Amino acid sequence: MSQTESGTEPQIVDGRQSPTALRVQRGVMRFLRSVHDMTCFAEVPLSNGRRADVIALGGKGEIWIVEIKSSLMDYKVDTKWPNYKDFCDRFFFCKPPELDAEIFPAEEGLMVADGHWGDILRHAQHDPLPGARRKAMLLKLARLGADRVHALMDPETRKLIRVTVDEDVPGETGDLVERLMGKKPEMRFEYIQQNAQFVEELDV
Repeated sequence: MSQTESGTEPQIVDGRQSPTALRVQRGVMRFLRSVHDMTCFAEVPLSNGRRADVIALGGKGEIWIVEIKSSLMDYKVDTKWPNYKDFCDRFFFCKPPELDAEIFPAEEGLMVADGHWGDILRHAQHDPLPGARRKAMLLKLARLGADRVHALMDPETRKLIRVTVDEDVPGETGDLVERLMGKKPEMRFEYIQQNAQFVEELDV
């Protein structure tokens, strides 16, 4: 697998987010900062290979993860969202106002947001992180925040990493598909093939 670098964009907006997802992200971050006094980080890579849409850090070290779903398809094709719960004290889904709240699991936290503001529709269960994991997450967020401030102060340090698959390396394509789609992707492939024609916006 090879990587190329470009200095054209900051990492937090990398072209994967749909316009709806970006509006929801902006609104929910404004809400969390203003109402709950939480510092927010967008697009945070985690040690399990996942990428959190928003991580919010409270004044006493509490960590929330907010998973943004911009459409019904966006929610249905993602079966790995439970993996985020190992990295936070509270886990929330966040949706745009037009998306039906009934599609989300009743036992999970739920927020709603547009491009201006947000709110909590259903509070998330408090499941405190182990001490070692909390320490690791706090260190990660401290370094990430400093790196992003540095990127704003010195734009030449910004990097956008493009990942390409080397077809000459045996097994690399299959390994990448398994990491992205799981060990049994057939049902997910089938669902995408049947419904892709109806999608207007998809946050990948």
